Amino acid sequence: MDKDILSLSPNHPKPGESCPPITLKVTKFYKGGMMLCFSTHHAIFDGGFIRTFLEFFGKETEKIPGQTFVREHTSRPNMDHHTRTDITNHVFPEYDFTTDTDLVSGMNRLNMSSTAMAQTQTPPRAVCVLFKLQNSTLQMLHGRALTELRDKYGPDAFVSMVDTLSAVVWVHTTRARLPHLNLADKTSFTTAADARARLSPTFSADSWGNVYTQTSASTSVQDLVQAWGSINSDSTPAIVAAAWRIRQAVSQVSTPGYIPSRIALAASLADPLMEGVAFRKALQPNHTGLGCSVWTHMGADVDFGIPGTKGKADYIRKTWSANDGSMNIMQRRGITKGEAPWEVLLALREDDMERICAPAELGRWISSWCA
Repeated sequence: MDKDILSLSPNHPKPGESCPPITLKVTKFYKGGMMLCFSTHHAIFDGGFIRTFLEFFGKETEKIPGQTFVREHTSRPNMDHHTRTDITNHVFPEYDFTTDTDLVSGMNRLNMSSTAMAQTQTPPRAVCVLFKLQNSTLQMLHGRALTELRDKYGPDAFVSMVDTLSAVVWVHTTRARLPHLNLADKTSFTTAADARARLSPTFSADSWGNVYTQTSASTSVQDLVQAWGSINSDSTPAIVAAAWRIRQAVSQVSTPGYIPSRIALAASLADPLMEGVAFRKALQPNHTGLGCSVWTHMGADVDFGIPGTKGKADYIRKTWSANDGSMNIMQRRGITKGEAPWEVLLALREDDMERICAPAELGRWISSWCA
């Protein structure tokens, strides 16, 4: 998928440059077929809004241009009071606002951690691969996770199918990276959580705009892959434990003060771009971290009503370029229900990608993949 051909917004804007909030390019193919390429500005669109916008676009119900936006805008709750939240003693594990630079002389390299070493080297080229995992396989893993976690933490212990799939990728990504990691390194997994229903007052589920927050799960590499002496060839126990970590991170978003403190933090920054820099510095996606975006809900069931088509898209793909340490759980029929397969778009450096595809690694769980 070449974004420079299929998209009207091919380049990421630089500071000071303007960018349209959304563009649409329609590409028709010889011998039939049509591709709709939507490009959105992430400062305005989060996953929930993309879903709402695609449904709005497919219905074509607006008779007066702008009417829906004006109505939605006037009914939005005011969040100004959250900006005054006292964050003096708050900890934000998903961000690193420190100003140290890790510039180390050659004489000190022998004493450097793998994290510091990685920051002084040119990162290898990243590649993207789309993995497909059958629903029956994920159901089996999910069922085992629920059984083991409820035996350990009680009958109310819970992880979702998405938690389990995320854990599969996090564990096997870290196992694939082991040749250039230290077991003591910290590894983090981040994902976005919809803040709409968690705010007070709440936003409607279909409210427009960017209303999400980030959450982070982290531990040592050794703990994540359970490398106690030797690494178990069976990754299932590590996957179950990682799924629990991810669920705890997602659950904490609903605790009082979590979202208001993030709103206050964002309001306190002199430059909004500082947030992204601090987030990436904490995650280290090109070293030990993995950033996940869940897109299961974003348009697979939308009927666009285009004459001569089935209405719903046969495929939904991402045109964005590869960034090491990023993953997307792709759009899925039924979102999390039904028997449709699950697809994950993963970007890693080339040697890590080669290792993760091995039959004993992620290749154990997946039914197919394509670059």
